[in-house]
Amino acid sequence: MLNRGHHGTVVFGMDDEGRACGTEAPAFAGKVILSEVRSSIRPLPQSVSVSDGEQDGRRIIRAAAEGDDTPYSAYGKYYTRGNGVDIPMETEVLMDYFREKDGRSSAWEKAPSGYGPEDIDEELLIDCVRNAESSGRMAYVYRNESDALRRLGLLTDDGHLSNAGWYLFGRGKPVTIREESFPTDSETSDGCIRTFRGNILECISEAYSWILNHITFKSRIAGLQREEIPEIPKDAIREIVVNSFVHAAYEDDGACFRYTVRRSSVSISNPGTPAGGADPERFASGKTGRRIRNVLIASVLWRCGYADALGKGLRSVADLCEESGTEYSSSSDGASFTFIFRRKPGFLCEQHNDRKTHMPDDRNNAYSAGRKDSLDEEILSLIRKNGRITVPEIAAVTGRPGVTVYRHIRALADAGKVRRTGARKNGSWEITG
Repeated sequence: MLNRGHHGTVVFGMDDEGRACGTEAPAFAGKVILSEVRSSIRPLPQSVSVSDGEQDGRRIIRAAAEGDDTPYSAYGKYYTRGNGVDIPMETEVLMDYFREKDGRSSAWEKAPSGYGPEDIDEELLIDCVRNAESSGRMAYVYRNESDALRRLGLLTDDGHLSNAGWYLFGRGKPVTIREESFPTDSETSDGCIRTFRGNILECISEAYSWILNHITFKSRIAGLQREEIPEIPKDAIREIVVNSFVHAAYEDDGACFRYTVRRSSVSISNPGTPAGGADPERFASGKTGRRIRNVLIASVLWRCGYADALGKGLRSVADLCEESGTEYSSSSDGASFTFIFRRKPGFLCEQHNDRKTHMPDDRNNAYSAGRKDSLDEEILSLIRKNGRITVPEIAAVTGRPGVTVYRHIRALADAGKVRRTGARKNGSWEITG
């Protein structure tokens, strides 16, 4: 009701015809209802009231709320009201809410990029469409790149690739990220700094892997399984990495993303300030709704499984950090936005940090540098057992993102270790080296 008309009232003790039938709820029911509304609806409505009353000699309870900070979610899901029933919002409808909230549909996202569908990484697009279909977020079977891109809203009216499509899937490496690791809290000369270029999906995988390989893990045995526990929740890191690409200002030529691991912190920076001047910490606390700068990019990342829920990533991060005791903060200098996780000194003292590894200098082709990677070995082993195994199946077995698996397979193919035979959609892999 909040999403449809910005206000609504629920009456306990009334039948469908509007006649009082009474309620036998306990005296404290009003307080329970008020607490439930405040804890489950996000963002918090601007006003919420619960009152006991009487109609036709029967007890009723009225719960009313008002707010125009749409879209509102209940228990993490978005609904609207129609014909007296709750209707789950379709992705397109939810996107319209965020576009209206931002005051405009992103002109940059929809503008033609100067490239065509033939300039995208089709294998990456196929993998993402399969993930979207298997997760139930898009009912679609891949036909060709133009049809899939149009279904995702990434083509202009005349069939050209939009900026959003080029940055998400382009083969021309349109995004630049800077990865840094320092042994202290200062940017010392003995730190590791490097630049990576790719499309958004490749950069998400790269940045996420970079951070995980430079923080501390400790191990414990749970039953017969060995469990690795990170000092910062992995899901929280992933959400903030994804958010950095969803809320970035790509219009600034030469803009660079930074992912920095220091002795006591992990910082994730993207060009541009929060859309609409929104306060991320107020959003995370549920006091205000989220504004999405790049709605098209956000929609595609959600459909393909890179984001758990539209418009609530920071709130999920706040919950994860609270559960794990991880401190965090955010800041903006007018040109960029930075989210900071505080590392845990107790973890830094652990001696059995056997999870941390050093990645090859050339992440795009580990074998070309004469080094091997454990994921490469897992992929080769799985291909030996089943040449028809797909990228999503390998991702499920290895527990790694599909785009990471895809990037490693492509590096193996470039190095002459594997090759693809047969048709694109139903072919198979062969070990060649």
